[in-house]
Amino acid sequence: MSNLSNLESVFVDNGFINELTQIMNDIKEYANIIAKNEKTIETQFDMRIFSLFQKFFNPLGYQYNPHKEKNIVTYKSGFVDTALANVLIEFKQPSALASKTDKQSAIKQTLNYLNGENKDSINKTFAMTTDGNICAIFTVDNKGVVRFEDYTDITYEHYERVIKAIVGLNQKNFDSTALINDFAPVNNSPIRALTLLLYKTISESSTTKTQMLLKEWKNLFKLSHDDHSQQQDIIKRKKSLSDYLSVNLDDSDSEYNALFALQTAYSILIKLIAFKVISQVKFDDSLVNYSEMLNAKSQALQSKMMELESGSIIRDYGVQNLLEGDFFSWYSTSQQWNDEIATNIKFIIQKLNKYTTFDFFDNQNQAKDFFKNLYQTVIPSPVRHALGEYYTPFWLANHVVCKSLDFRKDQFNKKWRALDACCGSGTFITALLNQVVDSLPSNMDKGDILREITSRVVGIDLNPLAVLTARVNYFLNISPYITFDSEIEIPIYAGDSAYTPEVVKIDNIDFIKYSLDTNIPSHNPEDITFPVYFPEVGLKNLKRFSRCMIEVEIDIRSLNSTSVFNRLMTLIPEEYKKTPIIVEKMQDLADNFVRFEKNDWNGIWARIITNYLTTSKIGHFDVIVGNPPWVDWKNLPSQYREKIKSLQITKTIFSGDARTGGINLNIAALITNVVASNWLHDDGVMGLLMPDTFLVQQTYEGYRKLLLANNKKAYFLGFDDWTRSGNPFENVTQKFYTYYFSKQPQDYKKGLVIDSYAKKRNVNSTFVPVQYSQTPHKRLYYPKLGAISHDKTA
Repeated sequence: MSNLSNLESVFVDNGFINELTQIMNDIKEYANIIAKNEKTIETQFDMRIFSLFQKFFNPLGYQYNPHKEKNIVTYKSGFVDTALANVLIEFKQPSALASKTDKQSAIKQTLNYLNGENKDSINKTFAMTTDGNICAIFTVDNKGVVRFEDYTDITYEHYERVIKAIVGLNQKNFDSTALINDFAPVNNSPIRALTLLLYKTISESSTTKTQMLLKEWKNLFKLSHDDHSQQQDIIKRKKSLSDYLSVNLDDSDSEYNALFALQTAYSILIKLIAFKVISQVKFDDSLVNYSEMLNAKSQALQSKMMELESGSIIRDYGVQNLLEGDFFSWYSTSQQWNDEIATNIKFIIQKLNKYTTFDFFDNQNQAKDFFKNLYQTVIPSPVRHALGEYYTPFWLANHVVCKSLDFRKDQFNKKWRALDACCGSGTFITALLNQVVDSLPSNMDKGDILREITSRVVGIDLNPLAVLTARVNYFLNISPYITFDSEIEIPIYAGDSAYTPEVVKIDNIDFIKYSLDTNIPSHNPEDITFPVYFPEVGLKNLKRFSRCMIEVEIDIRSLNSTSVFNRLMTLIPEEYKKTPIIVEKMQDLADNFVRFEKNDWNGIWARIITNYLTTSKIGHFDVIVGNPPWVDWKNLPSQYREKIKSLQITKTIFSGDARTGGINLNIAALITNVVASNWLHDDGVMGLLMPDTFLVQQTYEGYRKLLLANNKKAYFLGFDDWTRSGNPFENVTQKFYTYYFSKQPQDYKKGLVIDSYAKKRNVNSTFVPVQYSQTPHKRLYYPKLGAISHDKTA
């Protein structure tokens, strides 16, 4: 074992943890009862840490030899109490940090010391000011920027950070480059190693429940080899997975197993990152913490991972839906777990333990997409592209957001709400978060900022991995505003924006109906749908609905359909509780849940239903933005294609090309109409990135009428032409526009303006914004003609 590995192993040793904990408690007691001045606290600290080093670190070649009362040349000469290698520690007597003024003075003093030490080069990267009870932390990045963590009660984690800094195990800041280097390097990738192990587990020893989750995952992703139009993409996907894992994937089952294993490994990493952040932002000694997982035996770790996967640990911290028992939780059951899985997960935890979460709590930082680059590195591009995944550069998403807001800026004195109905990992969501925060007063209370953000920025996606990533991204970006007592739900929901829940009336009662495609054994073998009818009156309070469904999951495990039914009925207002059709539909749902559980086919359905039904009641939005999937109609799996074609709204979209029957229609066109019908406010604006062919091809003549559900209509507002933008989407040559829409009538006679953008030479537009093309003529589009022309008088 390397010296570095030996060093890291010290920090997970129970003897070391117990001794450092005792040192922390003893110094607290000493500071409160015995200490006469700061020197006595400093002496006690030195004696105890010196002893700790002799026992655990001296054998590895590390010594504790602090320079005492070191003179630091600053604009005022001063003496720092303790200086070691790259660490400064300034001790204070408790009474010297009693007031706000005292604390600010001590901060200024420590900053002076740090700036003096780092005047010519970066010598000190960590500093702490403490009286033994509370502490303030200072870190210095490789550019010399000092970041400050305000006073808080001192904890074991603070002591551990000091020791790690002394021995050179400096914690890393979370950024995409560091995550890629640690978890997705070309050689010895921890994610690849875990993927291989999970692939082996699925292929050789999968349980009934694992097989169920795998089947439902395949069904959701519409994975099929019977579509000849996508054979080339499927071949590329299989080869890239085979090359990545260095295994021979002989058939479709082995390919799906490999893809499922890869997505599971990635999801484990994302969930562990989320838990690390939340366990520090809302630290509570009574709850499971991150360090416990490093020290747990295999079965204890399995139990903790199962709690994490179910979301119960995260809910204990006050975040209701960050994690909620998805398809990728299969490995964590006691029947599926093994010691090899434990070892691989511990290795990932050990690497994550080096990261500091400080960046997440610096509310001066703008929101960012933490995982896009990691995901694009971990998941091979042919795999992503075969699944229709193309990520929007942030600059382009931000442009769409800003221009959409600008179209209705005269109406946005009110607090606008925004939706991305195909949100992916959350690039547009990130841009929207920035816009909300920038619009708020700088002195607004953290709790009020949190409520503003979570009530105004919402996302939906069909891909469970995208939903997970977007939720964790959202959570990381709002973490600066989360306080210990915050109770939140992340407004990112699993749902299909092409096929949404509908309102149906049965016996004069409104129900929200949704049919899930499933492999669940049915009384009727020919029926592959799971129809859900939920009384609309039970969805008046979405937070209550979500929390009730969490409790329903617990009742389901008791296999008592009466308990499940009674729980569901708590959502129904008193005057409706005896309505026969409501009682019947709630009993059917309760019976189905218990039937699934008895057949080991439960674990996900209550939460899936919660998400899908919630999307039907999230209201209308002033702004809708995004980049819907660009998938040709003919490339959709036949079963899903027929399901979509049964929708009433498709009858207007397919009306354009009698010769082809709309066979070349792109599903993005359908999503436009469904999203506008369901969620766009009458005064709202929608901005979507879609292929340029929508404007002129005959196939889209019906679509261009923008006839919505309920006999309503939308109108084009304008367009951005990106055909000369240099293909900002990775490996995509399809030209595209931004299409802007509204439900407000527009005068098409004068034409609609098309703004053109062009890439500068030798600039990679995947990362760098393209510049506006100063064309001499205004380009105009005439929707009724389906034609583009130039107005030379412009």
